[in-house]
Amino acid sequence: MTALTKNVNRVYELKNMNTLPVAANVRIFKGAALGWASGYIRPLVAGDVFAGFAQREANNLGGAAGAIDVEIESDYRIALDVGGITGTANLPALVYASDDNTFTTTSSGNSLIGKAMRYQDGKTIVHYNATPTS
Repeated sequence: MTALTKNVNRVYELKNMNTLPVAANVRIFKGAALGWASGYIRPLVAGDVFAGFAQREANNLGGAAGAIDVEIESDYRIALDVGGITGTANLPALVYASDDNTFTTTSSGNSLIGKAMRYQDGKTIVHYNATPTS
């Protein structure tokens, strides 16, 4: 490729939204934390690389890997119940997931999803980012 010598129209995607292929024989519920498994997305299992949160349900029960896609949000803030955070004294803290709906400050065996930034109305506001940095 060479440096531009004229204007070029490029195709852009919405900033933090993505649509990714779903693993075989799984059902993803709206709001589920998601993980990568052999190139496909599934409800997060402890140790998975975090992919984001499901924006819609994706039911691939009985389906082959990649038969359907799931819409995800990969970089945002979300209100969660996080074990180990009971108020502002616990902030900031890294947040991990052990499944698609269990969040904790315990790292051992779990998947890093983000950082607790605020505690408000009994919920932890977590900034999550599934975008690779390297």
